[in-house]
Amino acid sequence: MLTGNTKIRIILKKRIAVFEKSAEQANENYRITKNKYDNGLATMTELLDADAAQISANVGVINAKADAALAYRKLLQTTGTLTIK
Repeated sequence: MLTGNTKIRIILKKRIAVFEKSAEQANENYRITKNKYDNGLATMTELLDADAAQISANVGVINAKADAALAYRKLLQTTGTLTIK
């Protein structure tokens, strides 16, 4: 049986992986849209939408990692492994 600590770490790692996959897809979408724009097959609006989605997805990865770090710190604090002076 998994302990509570292990479950939390697994959930946080899965959450980060989901955001990283989303960012990977957004980056690929931007690359394709930029290529289309450069060849006159996409509008500036489509390029800006792809750019905004890319930025949002990459910020999501950063936020997921920050949330994981904070949750891990709280976990250490709660278990007494980490003490704050």
